[in-house]
Amino acid sequence: MKTLAKLLLLSTLTLSSSAFAMKTIDLVDKAQMTEQQKMDLAQKLAEKQDWKAVFEIMYPLALEGNLQAQSNLGMLYNLGRGVDEK
Repeated sequence: MKTLAKLLLLSTLTLSSSAFAMKTIDLVDKAQMTEQQKMDLAQKLAEKQDWKAVFEIMYPLALEGNLQAQSNLGMLYNLGRGVDEK
């Protein structure tokens, strides 16, 4: 896994696409990120209107008791962003 992470990081450094870099960070280091780093990543994704990715970050944080994530998750549900509408 560490070899894969290094390979992805090297690929990220050689490519100029910030979107690719964002997804690589999300896939490789999400478990190692602090809550604040996850919140910052969610903010960047929200600025790009990637609501499903924001939801994927906020949901576990909300379950862990993060009040800001709970509030943000409520807004996502309220606005129907990143969630399936029924």
